Amino acid sequence: TVLREDTTGDMMYFIFSGVIEIYLNSAADLTYVAIGDGCYFGEVSILLNCKRTASARTKTQCMLFTLSGPDLLRLLRDFPDKEEYMTRVASNRQKRIVKYLGEDAADDEEQDEEDAKTDLFGSDADEMMLLKDEEFERYRGKARISVRATHQARGKDSF
Repeated sequence: TVLREDTTGDMMYFIFSGVIEIYLNSAADLTYVAIGDGCYFGEVSILLNCKRTASARTKTQCMLFTLSGPDLLRLLRDFPDKEEYMTRVASNRQKRIVKYLGEDAADDEEQDEEDAKTDLFGSDADEMMLLKDEEFERYRGKARISVRATHQARGKDSF
């Protein structure tokens, strides 16, 4: 688990590669959404000064970059238009979680304007995993990387 619902948030995360599941402890660990390359998360608690609204866990191997809350706020002071945008996205994310947990969860589900900009948006976590595996296999083929067990590389018969 990368972060937990109902805890104080002091860090936000940027997904360079991999798949993250955003899930709700309060809904029996139900996966709310899966996000991937190019998405960010963890900003809601920093920008709206509240507890974390959801939990996040890795679905695949991930490369994440972090930005501390104080650094984010300091950076956004120099870019008020970006601060306004990110705060609006954070507020919409918080509202969607509340709506998702409510009775009208199936009614007119809004899309996340930020995550919709990424290639993997709209895919479920398992579909994202398959896409990432296919991407790795293409890369491996182009780079002519072979997969071999460590014991074979060392000339041993067993681990």
